[in-house]
Amino acid sequence: MQYYLRFLCYDGPDRHTTKQIHPDIPIDEPPKCSYGQSVRIGNTDDDPATWPKYNVAHIPHMQQITDPADSGKNALLVELFLARYEEWPQFIFPKMVFEPIGSENQEAA
Repeated sequence: MQYYLRFLCYDGPDRHTTKQIHPDIPIDEPPKCSYGQSVRIGNTDDDPATWPKYNVAHIPHMQQITDPADSGKNALLVELFLARYEEWPQFIFPKMVFEPIGSENQEAA
């Protein structure tokens, strides 16, 4: 299956809105990244040392899409949520990261 990586940068520490900061990238497998990890994202024509620095600010989300390169097939879109490196200290750990998987579907007793 084909994967596509989308970089979304939060507009602020409240995590209410994002902007896509790079065109989707076709990849062979989902990225291996962790919360808080630093990444640089930029144009391949430029020196990577000059690319802006970001931190992974949430767990990645995946969704099935129609493959843009082959409309007869499905692909997985991996959305990686980022914070600007300079703003990273203002972000708090999202509650969702602390919750056990499946707990969002459980009702209080």
